[in-house]
Amino acid sequence: MWMVDLRGYFDIHDVIIANCDDDYSCCGFSRLFHLVRETQLNSTNDVISGIVDVMNCASRCGHHDCLAFNYNQNSQQCQLISAPTFNDSATMTSSWDYYGVDLC
Repeated sequence: MWMVDLRGYFDIHDVIIANCDDDYSCCGFSRLFHLVRETQLNSTNDVISGIVDVMNCASRCGHHDCLAFNYNQNSQQCQLISAPTFNDSATMTSSWDYYGVDLC
């Protein structure tokens, strides 16, 4: 079972995504991301298609050399970002959500 814990009250949230065997114990993959809704970080990335939900995208990120990712629920695309930089730009877009290091 996958669990997503959203913390925050504004557009930027801390998100803990974990792979859990049951409701009480989480093991294996567990990771904290900053979530910025309706934003895409324009950075060098690896695109994976056919990812049905954000938890699968996060899991792919957790199993690769990945620090952040963009996820598009409509197109089921996951963009794994291994080295975000301060030179990267962010685009406001309703179809993408950014998960990763704080953009501030």
